[in-house]
Amino acid sequence: MRKIVGFTLAETLITLTIIGVIAALTVPILLTRYTEHVNIVNLKKHYSLLQDAFKRTIAKNGQPDEWISTDRGWQSDGTFNSQAVHDFADVYGNNLPVEINCYDGNSRKCMYGHYGQARTKYLNGEYADSLVYGESRARILLKTGAIIVIHDVNKSCNINKGSAKNICAVVRVYLDGNSKDITFGKNAFWFYVTLKGVIPAGLEGDTWFPSDTCKLSSTGCGCAAHVIYEGNMDYLH
Repeated sequence: MRKIVGFTLAETLITLTIIGVIAALTVPILLTRYTEHVNIVNLKKHYSLLQDAFKRTIAKNGQPDEWISTDRGWQSDGTFNSQAVHDFADVYGNNLPVEINCYDGNSRKCMYGHYGQARTKYLNGEYADSLVYGESRARILLKTGAIIVIHDVNKSCNINKGSAKNICAVVRVYLDGNSKDITFGKNAFWFYVTLKGVIPAGLEGDTWFPSDTCKLSSTGCGCAAHVIYEGNMDYLH
């Protein structure tokens, strides 16, 4: 009669333990890489949306320096002139897939971070501002679930920061408007609206948010160009 040879209980437990250890080490890495891939694809999609909206706004309203009637700025009585930011957002946002204009009395419906519950972080772990920061910024919730924040609107489009020239406004893109974990360089990125189009922050020669901020020891504000053109987030590792 043939003897059936199999694994002992101890051998089976050892094998399962090894498999568990390997899974514990590899699964988090795979999930992280998958999340990064999703964010890369999502960022490229929203960059295309911003560019397409720019072209359509140009066709309807002329050059960006014709979109608004006044510059932003503090008034003599200490109040802030937010009209320029809102005017710019109205014109430009009209060509975006807008779900809600958050600056138009709808802030409560717009984002988890409305009263500061969600904090924005730099890549180095330090806190930046919350998603909402007074009336100096116009927030728009898109149908994609992303939120864009428009600020530093300049009617003359004469802000020059190295290779980033003729800046008319700054646009931040929060890929997931409902996220409680918002970090520049991971799921939040910066762009400039210029006279020639929308460009990502962090291009070579950009001195406002230079490419060397795209590392774990810095802010992450200049990562948009790297992600879009290199197609990776290797700076996170």
